[in-house]
Amino acid sequence: MISLLLTAFISSAHAQIQNEPTEIVTAAPAAVFSERAGFWPTTEIPSQTFENNDRTTTSDRWNTVPGVQSREQGSPTISIRGSAHADRVLQLFDGAALNMADGVGASNLLIPTEVMSEVSLLKGPSSVFYGNSAMAGAIDHRLRYFDDKTLSGQLSESGGLFGERRASLVLPFQRQRKTIAQVSLLTERDPGTFLYQSPLGNGRRDHNSQDLQRATAATDFEFGDGWRLSARLVEAHSNGESPGSLIFPFTSQIDQKGSLATAQLSKDLSANSLASLRITDSRIWGDYDNGSSSSFVSRTSIMADLNTIFTDRLIVRTFGDFSYDKLTASYVGGREFFQNDADLGQTYQWSLTPEFSLQPSYRYQSRYGQLFKAAAAVFTTSRTTTSLRYGEGFRAPSLTDRFGNYSTFIANPSLKPERSWSVELESEFVNGRRFSGFLEGFAVKGSTYYTGFTDLVDTRTIGASFTKLNSGDARSLGGEAAIAYGYKIWNLAAAYSYLDARSLTANEPLRLAPKHQAAITLSQLFGPLLFELKDAFWSSFSDRDPISGALIEMPSWETLDFSVRTLALTNWKFRLGAINLFDKQRSFTYGYPEAQRRLYFGASRFF
Repeated sequence: MISLLLTAFISSAHAQIQNEPTEIVTAAPAAVFSERAGFWPTTEIPSQTFENNDRTTTSDRWNTVPGVQSREQGSPTISIRGSAHADRVLQLFDGAALNMADGVGASNLLIPTEVMSEVSLLKGPSSVFYGNSAMAGAIDHRLRYFDDKTLSGQLSESGGLFGERRASLVLPFQRQRKTIAQVSLLTERDPGTFLYQSPLGNGRRDHNSQDLQRATAATDFEFGDGWRLSARLVEAHSNGESPGSLIFPFTSQIDQKGSLATAQLSKDLSANSLASLRITDSRIWGDYDNGSSSSFVSRTSIMADLNTIFTDRLIVRTFGDFSYDKLTASYVGGREFFQNDADLGQTYQWSLTPEFSLQPSYRYQSRYGQLFKAAAAVFTTSRTTTSLRYGEGFRAPSLTDRFGNYSTFIANPSLKPERSWSVELESEFVNGRRFSGFLEGFAVKGSTYYTGFTDLVDTRTIGASFTKLNSGDARSLGGEAAIAYGYKIWNLAAAYSYLDARSLTANEPLRLAPKHQAAITLSQLFGPLLFELKDAFWSSFSDRDPISGALIEMPSWETLDFSVRTLALTNWKFRLGAINLFDKQRSFTYGYPEAQRRLYFGASRFF
């Protein structure tokens, strides 16, 4: 009887896992393209997945993915294989690009983590498929449609004071068989006070609070003779404090609003042709220090593409992409700066045999008159996938860097675009079957790569002012390996990356690029509960002292994380856990401490 009950619980949990949102799915640029340039079938790899709300911050999750680095404190940054700058990684929400021409990368206001299903992560130059800012990779955050009305709440605690409070409400509804729609509301209060240890000392961080409210609406429906419309709307507002670094502890008041509206209309022109048109408008308003300075940045883009199956062996996607960017700011006298971009390109998938295919692609960027290329050769059997890939990337100088003269910054209108190229060999073997984050069987994946960067833009001092200059060339080379094994109710996953990222011009390491990065995860199902234990490790990375300009070796860190959540309860779901269970010192960047231990508890009620 006990055995039958346990089997029933496990079967129910497996069914529940299949409906769990997946946060991160790594995929090769040759295998997964954005809507900008194509969408080929995805080859799943050893899973690094978990339910989105199981961590208090997105950075906590990114920093356990080999080859990816992220931080919350200071200027928020996501880095892939040593790219360091936030705007060198393009972030999207359901195919709509979020990076804008101010050069600071995507705003977290427009990434609705409360309704995310999965994140497609592409490592390596991807501008042929995604355009500007994808010179080191791209991240596409995918919407999750909920089956039931859901009320969720989460509490966290960092260092002895009551911490983040978060609540969200999701209301799905469906008017007819071919129509689905959903709205969600989020409110979050984070006092931002936490204990820390850092190379500059120990203490308690304060003046770091934030209030956030966000509303999201989404719909997908079919109408008429084969027409399909997909629309997303995000509205968000946040206000709080920024305490500056420990070296310059000046507190700023920040008030920001953001909006994203995107719609894609598509239609089957024939049995072998699909045409689509996407229009996206994104905006960020910012007021700083009680109105003493403010900025407004917006991007409007129009994308059109035609996906055509010429034969059973050849698929071609032709696309055009036009964008209009505008920036205004009080710190540059309220003037308006704008730029236009128009890109054209094609991607091909040519299957020479059932096992072997070639995937060449190109994009022509009109403003700089540049042709960017990518190519892949992919060999697939029932258990293995091996690919050899080449890709190119670029990042145009931001409007702020080119024209934003103010009291302490000198603009440089002659900046050249940053460029990158990469070659990567990757192989994967899977012997088993998958259901979401669980594997029954064995899987292993490995890759080795070389990435070159040219005309990198860096900050330089001129007297008491700063400016941006093309500082020279750099490269990153390394390898990554992942292994996963699942047996009945057990799952073990381990991943490791070696990264050697250096400036060739200055002959020094690139900042915030750990040479060694590893994570080991052990998961077990026990009845309706899923237990997870994760060990994460970073070592050999550096940052720059803002006063002397010298590189500072940052201390290695290792954390042990624990979580448990329910899977098979009908109307309720609970989760609790600890990030950095033993409160070890953890610093990602010089002068900006991160919270050490975080405890959290969350609950969801389905109606």
